[in-house]
Amino acid sequence: MTGENTEDLQPYETEPDSKGIKLVVSYRTDDDGVKYKVTKKVLVTKKITRVPKGVADRQNNWVKFGEVAKIPNGVVEPGVTYEGDDVYFEPTEVKEEDEKVEEKTEIAAISCRHCGGPHWSHRCVRHVADTPAEPAARPGRGAYEPPNRRGNRTNDPEKAITTLRISNLSEDCTDDDLRNTFSRFGYITRIYLARDRQTNIPKGFAYVTFELRSDAEKAKENTVGVGLDHLIWSIEWARS
Repeated sequence: MTGENTEDLQPYETEPDSKGIKLVVSYRTDDDGVKYKVTKKVLVTKKITRVPKGVADRQNNWVKFGEVAKIPNGVVEPGVTYEGDDVYFEPTEVKEEDEKVEEKTEIAAISCRHCGGPHWSHRCVRHVADTPAEPAARPGRGAYEPPNRRGNRTNDPEKAITTLRISNLSEDCTDDDLRNTFSRFGYITRIYLARDRQTNIPKGFAYVTFELRSDAEKAKENTVGVGLDHLIWSIEWARS
C-alpha cells in the first residue's frame, strides 16, 4: 500500500445503507511483508423472532462482564464471534506435457471368419447352407428332463399324462388313504385331495401324479373296483 500510513491502519466497518449493505475493511500482511487492504461487502438482514415478554426483558438487560466488558459494542468479540478464514484462489497454469491427448481409434472392418465377406459370421448364408443339420439331442445322462416325461418319450400328449383322477370318494378319505393305495405301483410325485374352503371336508375327488406313465397305467388297471367306506372309486386319466 502506498500513500497511507500503514502503522495507524485499523479495521473498521460502515453503517448499512438503504439496501442493507455495509463495508467491512480489514488489513493483512503476506509472507513478503506487504500489507493489503481487504474490503468486504456484507448484506445485513434482520430476523424477527417472537419471544415472551419476560425473555425479551432479560435479554435487553444483559450486561457484559469479564474481559468482554472492556470491548465496545459493534466490535468483534474474541471467544464469542468467529470469522471465517479468507480463501484466496490462485489458478494454476496448465502445462502442455500434462494434457492428455485422446487417441482416435478406427473401427476395424467387419470380416466373416467363414467366407471373408463384409458381414457378421453368425449371419453368413454360406456357412448355414454348408453346415449339416445336427440330430435332435436325446435326453441322457446329464440332460434335464421334466419328471412327467421321464420314461414317456412320446409326441402324443394323451400318452404323456401321468396323473389319475379319482372320484366318488367319501368325506372321510385322507391323503394317507390314497398314498397307501397307489404307492405300491410306483413313485408318486404329488397327491391333491380337493377340500371345501369353509368346512375343509373332501369334495369327493382327488388327483394322484406318478413319475412314470407305466406306473400310472399299472395303478389304473389294478385298482378297478377299489373303494373306501362302501364307495367304489372311479379312476380315469386326468384331462387338462
